[in-house]
Amino acid sequence: ANGRQADDISSIVLVTDEGAYVKSDAILKITEALTPLSMLPLKPAAVLGRVLVPKFIRDVIYDGVADNRYDLMGKREECRYDVDGSLSERFVDDLLARKQ
Repeated sequence: ANGRQADDISSIVLVTDEGAYVKSDAILKITEALTPLSMLPLKPAAVLGRVLVPKFIRDVIYDGVADNRYDLMGKREECRYDVDGSLSERFVDDLLARKQ
């Protein structure tokens, strides 16, 4: 389905009841769903971005950020959003991930 191998982790993929979204479509759908504050209009901006900016342009921007993410945000060995370990059950166990 969607022309991807099950073990292809080269890009972000979001699967919902409505379908599968890849690259910039996935990021924008996640942004729509996770808008944290009503005063921060990320959901309308994500919807507008998906409607107004052609997918090939969005994906070029996505690829540029993805290719340079460590230069832009740094690299860490641990999840920077799970400092207290409360999200550990949401991550694939390292031993399980290595069994390929």
